[in-house]
Formats: sequence, structure tokens, C-alpha cells
Amino acid sequence: MIKIIVVDDERLALDRFSRIVGDDERVSLQGAFTSPSEALSFVKNNKIHAAFLDIEMPGISGLELARNIKEIDPAVSIVFITAYDCYAVDAFKFHASGYLLKPIDTSDLSEQIDYLTASNGSDTEDAPNVLTVNSFGDFVCYNSDSDKTNAIRWKTIKAEELFALLIHYRGIAVPKDVLIDKLWPDADPEKSANLFRVTCTYIRNTLAEYGFKDILIRDLNKYRLDVSKIKCDYFEFEDTLNDPAAVSVSSLRDAIALYKGEYFQSMPYDWAMQKKALLESKFKQACRISGEYYADQGDYSRACEALNTVLLYDPYDNNIAVEYTKLKIKSGDNDGALHFYREFSTRLIRETGDAPQTDISDFISE
Repeated sequence: MIKIIVVDDERLALDRFSRIVGDDERVSLQGAFTSPSEALSFVKNNKIHAAFLDIEMPGISGLELARNIKEIDPAVSIVFITAYDCYAVDAFKFHASGYLLKPIDTSDLSEQIDYLTASNGSDTEDAPNVLTVNSFGDFVCYNSDSDKTNAIRWKTIKAEELFALLIHYRGIAVPKDVLIDKLWPDADPEKSANLFRVTCTYIRNTLAEYGFKDILIRDLNKYRLDVSKIKCDYFEFEDTLNDPAAVSVSSLRDAIALYKGEYFQSMPYDWAMQKKALLESKFKQACRISGEYYADQGDYSRACEALNTVLLYDPYDNNIAVEYTKLKIKSGDNDGALHFYREFSTRLIRETGDAPQTDISDFISE
């Protein structure tokens, strides 16, 4: 089956394409995007065989987007979609696999899929499995074609930690000495080198047992993971929230949904602490921006829901509690605001010994 994405800044065009292609059993639509940056983020972390791209889009054209996708994965076939046939020459100069005119005709699309199926051949049938890694909350690794109940069981605790550490570095080749120092900082150099060698063997053997080969790569005296074979919530979250203020509200929601708990929460590694704080800050910022968006739309219920998402993970965040209370008041729910903030104040004093920074009377006076 061919895995594809479609990118078009017109929502109606996206919906029409998704509806037509959904009837073709040879194709699996992996994503439909109005944002080119979201599409690029997806391609970085997911294997696809073809991308259907609208040529005329604000900010970045389909031609430029195609170049960026090809830089990530040269094997991806590109099919351009446009309402104007004047782009045909430019498209084929780019060695596009196809060119479709809007409104897309069902037979034309089917013919294009015929070509893609033939050109991709066995690659689509024998595509390698993707290793899914969840780093938020419980650290779990499993085959994307199965589920978490078939999670990888690591031979030793250090094998699990070394793999987690390499996930942390996102495919960057890290010197062996740096990795050893993080996992065995106080061990004898000769002993720690031997432990590292054995641990790498454990990782390779365990991954092979679950159908994953050549994920752990050695580059001279450095080690990295082939992240093209890995789908990780942390990668997607970080890529999406690189600039939260510039992301669509739907992408913010998707990123927020990935945050199932703190970074490596079930395995509180010392080397992960700085990144954990940064990702938590990004998560809270995304929730705030989402809340502001809904508040501006007058949808105070969803605005409060966005902020409450933070409080579920950090029930002692005074700033979020204040913003949540103000939203309740703006929505006209003064009683609910008073009840929430009094409960928050009581809980904060009981659990931390600190009183809230703001008195509830300050809200009412506003």
C-alpha cells in the first residue's frame, strides 16, 4: 500500500482529495495539511511514498515544498496539483511524478495512483516496520504495526537507558566517551568501556528480535540512532512547537495531546532534566496560546479546558491558576471562579506551605 500525504492551503480542496482517495484501497492517506511546515515536520518523522502538493500556496510554494521534502527523503514521489496548467513545465523540470489539474478528476487520480504503485513496486509491500517511541510519561518502545502490549523488553536497565539517551540526542552522533560518562560516571574506565560494548550488543540483539535492524549506528567512535526508522512523540512535539506562536491552533492541539506526562517521567534520568524543563515550558506555552485563541473567539469553555490541561499535570502552577480564574470570571461564572481559586489556595498551602501570590479579591475588583 502506498503511503501518501496531501498539502493544500484550501480546506475544501483537501476535503475533496481526501474523500476521493479514501475510496482507493491501494493508498493510505497519512496526513492532509494546510500548513507546509506541518507537512515537513510529518515527513521528517514518518515514512511516506508520495506527496500530492498544491503549487500555489501563501508563504511557501509547492515547488519549494517539494525541494524541502526531497532533501529529507529523495525517494518520495512528488505529484503537483494546481488550477493552472501554466505550471506544468516548472513541475516536470523538477522531475515530478505527476501533475493533476483542479478540480481533480477521479479517473485522473486513479491513473496517477496506477503509476505510483508500479514505480514504488516492492518498496511499498516490504516497507520496514517503524519503531514507535513514547518518551512522555511512561517510556515505551513498540512496533507501530502492533500496540503497547507488545512493548520492547530490554535485557538490562542500562540497555534501556542507553537507548533512551540516544533518543534524547535525536540521531546526532555522540562520542562513546560522552555516553559512557553519562551512564557510568564513577566506573573504572576499562570496566565502563566493556559495559558499554556489552550494552550496545544487548540493544542490537533486542531490536533485531522485534524486527528492527541497523537502528543503532556506529560512526567511527561515535554512536547514533537511525531516526528515519523511528516515530517518537518527543520529535514531533519539539518540531511542532519550535515556534508555538506561529503554529495553527489545530497543530497546537495535536502537540498538546502528545504530552502524556513529563519527559521520561517513568525514568527520571539526570541527563534529561534540562530538556524535561524545556519541554514542560513549551507544553504550558502551547496551552496558554491555545487558551488565548479560544478566549479571543469568545469560547471560554474551550479556553478554560486548555488551561486546565496544564493544571492536570502541575496543579500548583499559580500563574495558570490565576489565568484560569480570570477566564471563569470573563465567562460570567463568578461562583465557579471563586470556588476554583479557593480550592487551589487551600491545596497550595496544604501541599507546599506557600500562599497564592494573588488574592481572589483582586480578580473581582478588575
